[in-house]
Amino acid sequence: PLMSPNWEILMQFKVHGSGRTLYGDGFALWYTADTQLKSGPVFGAKNGFNGLGIFFDTYSNHNGEHSHGHPYISAVVHNGSQVYDHDTDGTHNEMAGCQSSFRGQKHETS
Repeated sequence: PLMSPNWEILMQFKVHGSGRTLYGDGFALWYTADTQLKSGPVFGAKNGFNGLGIFFDTYSNHNGEHSHGHPYISAVVHNGSQVYDHDTDGTHNEMAGCQSSFRGQKHETS
């Protein structure tokens, strides 16, 4: 367990590929109470997670208008009983989010 009340994570990543219209769904950074996160449909992890997920969403699954574009980064906190709504890209239960052009850049993002 993390005992410090203040902490930070620094990461670098690069999202690239040869596709022009369809992309993978994205990836996530997980900080959960689970000591071993189980595989599942929410960016590779189980639904009903207990903790924080930071989602780097590269594809709009929503059929209709979004209030934001993609790629999109969002922060979601669940207590283990909530369900991530894949069809709306989780926008109904996100804490915060922002559009970010991290896909297809010539440089790493940090």
